[in-house]
Amino acid sequence: MMDKNSLRALYKKKRLALTYVEIETANQQIFEQFQKIDFSQTRVVHLYTPIAKWNEPDTQLLREYLWFSGKRCATGIVVENTSEMQHVEIFPDTQFRQNNWGIPEPIDAKPIAVSEIDLVVVPLLCCDKEGNRVGYGKGFYDVFLRQCKPNVQAIGLSFFEPLQEVISAEAHDVKLSGLLSPNQFYRF
Repeated sequence: MMDKNSLRALYKKKRLALTYVEIETANQQIFEQFQKIDFSQTRVVHLYTPIAKWNEPDTQLLREYLWFSGKRCATGIVVENTSEMQHVEIFPDTQFRQNNWGIPEPIDAKPIAVSEIDLVVVPLLCCDKEGNRVGYGKGFYDVFLRQCKPNVQAIGLSFFEPLQEVISAEAHDVKLSGLLSPNQFYRF
């Protein structure tokens, strides 16, 4: 079993070491993998808004593709001093501002019920071949995914392939149902 804190430190460092060209190329490849997913049964997709200073995979192309395909998009707004988010619908003209953690959050957005969400695009640092993920350690997505309907899909985005060695999971951790990497879409 691999320790989450060690992996968190290692993958933050690995991601920050990527060059601009490597990031842009990987984002384009992830988008190409995303387009191969069957969204025919999906109406609402919840996507994180990336933190640029942490070199997170960008979700902008994914949002634009979903809107073009007639899908609705949502995102989360961190509720201060909790491990929860408020969920809101976003549109092509939605304006964003950075919160205290550098996370872009929509301004004047309309709340959306968690029960409407069919698929969640989850941020992460790394995950293993069984869908156990390492995030930033705050638990926002574990809390959120437990609030979702039982059949919600949770797909992570990563510049790296899943680890072969299993990550130590805790009782409150929610596994991913898939991972999009630059090279492949993995189902768990």
